[in-house]
Amino acid sequence: MSETCTICESYTAEWHCRSCGEQLCGECDSSVHAAGSFARHRRNLLKKEVVELIKVVEVVEEPKPKVVQPKTTNLEGILKLLKQIDDKDAIDQLQFIEMLDLENLQLFDKFLNMFVGDLSKETEIVQEVLYTNGTLVTNEELDLPKLRFHLHKVRGMCSTIGCKIIVENCKEWSEDYLNNPQDHKSETHFESLNKSVLYTIDVVKRFCKLYKGGDSSTSPSLTLEGILKLLKRIDEQDTIDQMQFIEMLDMQNLPMFEKFLNMFIGDLRSETTTVQEILYPDGTLISNEKLDLPNLRFHLHKVRGMSSTIGCKAIVENCKEWSEDYINNPVGHKSEDHFQSLNKSVGETVELVKKFWKEVLSGPV
Repeated sequence: MSETCTICESYTAEWHCRSCGEQLCGECDSSVHAAGSFARHRRNLLKKEVVELIKVVEVVEEPKPKVVQPKTTNLEGILKLLKQIDDKDAIDQLQFIEMLDLENLQLFDKFLNMFVGDLSKETEIVQEVLYTNGTLVTNEELDLPKLRFHLHKVRGMCSTIGCKIIVENCKEWSEDYLNNPQDHKSETHFESLNKSVLYTIDVVKRFCKLYKGGDSSTSPSLTLEGILKLLKRIDEQDTIDQMQFIEMLDMQNLPMFEKFLNMFIGDLRSETTTVQEILYPDGTLISNEKLDLPNLRFHLHKVRGMSSTIGCKAIVENCKEWSEDYINNPVGHKSEDHFQSLNKSVGETVELVKKFWKEVLSGPV
């Protein structure tokens, strides 16, 4: 009787890996043994009719390109970084690290870009199978074999790299359509899968960017640990999401870094001034009945958007509370109180960002 693939647990195993002991179907084998140390594993075909003609092929290693060393090479530091950016515990940290050649950033980038591209492509295909002209197909019309095939590919590539949240999404979906072929919740499953895919891609990209760090020839001595300590020391009120703030900054290019910060500060002050002018057209607070609410909402939305992007959570919270108040109390909301809170947060955030930049330039971080 044929064995089942130990990775996807769905398709018949075609290969036996003598190095890791797994029995894999063709799709999982091509994913698992695509890169890193796994590419050097020895495998045998399980099909009896051809097994005698197959010899284990020794993988001849090509000359290695010049290696660019990352800033973080210790396991403890890498695990700490993954834990900081993956707050949903979506990725098996040790399995993720094992799949990546962390001493060679060229291969590291190539593998991650390939993974992100393939995962995005397969997710789009699954969406196309489910939706015709933007409309969800019925379970009777659904091309179930095609759906199973592409879900299998998504599950295989994610299992290889340790993206356990996506593997679980695919597993639950597969079990549902096997047990309820005419009544399974395909749209609900796709929404969960797509959400997990987007989150995982974001984590992988953030890890890659933060892991590589900067080039000492074009920037001061910036380390993730040093930057986090600096932000924690100067941001006593915890007004900024530290990891999101760091991610938005190009640490390898100080002129661009400075340009970005100056643009953010200028735009934030400009929008805050515009909000003030809406509330105080002649220097006097306008009544809620005369207030240009659509204009106010538009500029509050811009303040919230730019602040959310860079991780200024205090300002985001001010805008959120103000919006909820004028939606629930269009005539009786406390616009003056909200503006004073917002203006205070803007002032504190601007000073914090300027202080951070000044200390980065003053010496090693």
